[in-house]
Amino acid sequence: MPNLEILILKENKLTEVPKFCLPHKQRPSFPLLKVLDLSDNFLYDVTRKNFHGQCLPNLKSLKLGHNKIKFVPENLIADLSTLHPYIILAISISFGGTFITCLSCLFYQKRWHIKYYLYLLRAKRRGYEILAGDEFAYDVFLAYNSNDRIWVISELIPKLEKEENLKLCLHDRDFQVGKLIVDNITDTMHRSRKVLIILSNSFAQSHWCRFETMLAQLRLINNGKETVIVVILENILTKNMTNSLHVLLKTITFIEWTNEKSGKEMFWNRLVAAVKS
Repeated sequence: MPNLEILILKENKLTEVPKFCLPHKQRPSFPLLKVLDLSDNFLYDVTRKNFHGQCLPNLKSLKLGHNKIKFVPENLIADLSTLHPYIILAISISFGGTFITCLSCLFYQKRWHIKYYLYLLRAKRRGYEILAGDEFAYDVFLAYNSNDRIWVISELIPKLEKEENLKLCLHDRDFQVGKLIVDNITDTMHRSRKVLIILSNSFAQSHWCRFETMLAQLRLINNGKETVIVVILENILTKNMTNSLHVLLKTITFIEWTNEKSGKEMFWNRLVAAVKS
């Protein structure tokens, strides 16, 4: 195909750049080729020999976006620039798209951290400070998953609120209507003397619960480990044990729930003592 001017090889699962010179004689297979699209493949490396002028003398546009290429050799850029002044622009745009994609993935992975630090910036402008004594609005901020709501209502609330006269903050009861969830969580946690995490597999799988766990870890750093309490309702599957949870459980002493009568009494004694300390 010596008269071919445009060659589209995108989305072909290529792992190597095709050879564009005939073997031995090193004559170009596509002497008139102007546009070459190798985007959306699995290319790892590009070298000078892949695109030098003897193989592709008329190449003007080269697209390498959305591959796994980490860098382009300087001697390759020099060779390509002698072919056409706009080819470097084409490569830059292709790699620019890849860079933006990677950056977007990074922001997605760190989105909770970013949201939290944005909150801290806003809180600092409002005069954020560590509260003490009677300034707290709640005794306990309760971090739990909705799937564990029955246990919270039937076991936890009667014991801590009715018997011990403690004021709990529950997201489905005490969060301000119309306010952003992230602001509700951070504001009420900040205004609570203790944070109580009700850990279950449902909790470990929830994005919002992971956010609350991260806030609790930062609270440990700022206020001390006595301000965060963890109750484990069930055995947590390995696949649900995130790094944040693993670090948290290694940092503080947790309390495990049991349905045995004798074990329940010990559980409540330990929990009440931890909350009131």
